[in-house]
Formats: sequence, structure tokens, C-alpha cells
Amino acid sequence: IHTFTSSGTFQVTDAALKKVDVLVVGGGGAGNNEGGGAGGGGGVIYDPNSTLSSTTATVTVGGGGSSGDGGSSVFDGLVASGGKFSHSGWASGSSGYGTSRTGVALSTPNAGGAYDGTGGYAGGGGGGAGGVGGDYDPDNYGGVAGNGGVGVQSDINGTAVFFGGGGGG
Repeated sequence: IHTFTSSGTFQVTDAALKKVDVLVVGGGGAGNNEGGGAGGGGGVIYDPNSTLSSTTATVTVGGGGSSGDGGSSVFDGLVASGGKFSHSGWASGSSGYGTSRTGVALSTPNAGGAYDGTGGYAGGGGGGAGGVGGDYDPDNYGGVAGNGGVGVQSDINGTAVFFGGGGGG
């Protein structure tokens, strides 16, 4: 297993290696301050039988958004989009990108959860790579922010873990 936490190069040292299992995760989007909706989770692409284009693959690790969208991550042409920034305070959560079963990133992100606009102090959860964000719940004392949308589960490293979950409002 080769894990990249920063950008670099994947160098193939065995000429017989032509296909690899690949998991690419985009950076999460930032949430808005002042009780705003949460940022969306980064996109997740899993390709269990990816054919390498050459013996040297460029790897870009997208950073999490500090005040904007998350950065896209790229492995050998597979692009996992960054999650979206939540633009307004006390608002709906932002979007997160998921994957299709073929390992190609969805072009339409999973939506963030809704904020009902009643003047509470919590926003909707950010959309995750695997589902929409949870809505703001005004029925609990003071209102409760929505949960982030679920990520996508993978056991590529031997342990089942979720990647690309949306942030909580």
C-alpha cells in the first residue's frame, strides 16, 4: 500500500505491474463561520483495477478548504473533486462529490442539508461523498445542526473506513 498525504510521484519499479487498486479522495470544503452550514466532503473515487498510463504517475493531494472549496486530488488522470465551501452564515450545508460504481466521479454533487430559516444558530450538514447532508433540527433545545452526509466506505488498506464525509453544521 502506498499512501500519499502530500503531492508526489508514484514510481513503478516492477515492469510487470500494469494495474493497481486506487482510492483518490478530494479535500473537504470549509464551513462558514458564525453558525453557517457545513462544508461538503471531498469526492471519492475507487477504481479496483486501474490501468496505469506509464511507469510514473503524478499524484496531487487536494488540501481541505480553509476559507473556500477543498482542492481536487488526482492520481494518474483520476480526479476526485474537492468539497464545496458553505457560503452564507446560518444556512444550508454545502455539496460533496461521490463516485459511481465504475470509479468515475459524479458530475452532480450530493446536496448539503437544509436550514429552515427560522433564526436559529445552526446550519445544515455538508453533503458527503456517499449521501446528502442532514437538515437543521429546530425541535431540539436551541436547534441542532445537521449531520454531515455519509462518506464512501473502503477497505483498500485492510480496514473498513469511510472517506469523504461532509462536515456537521
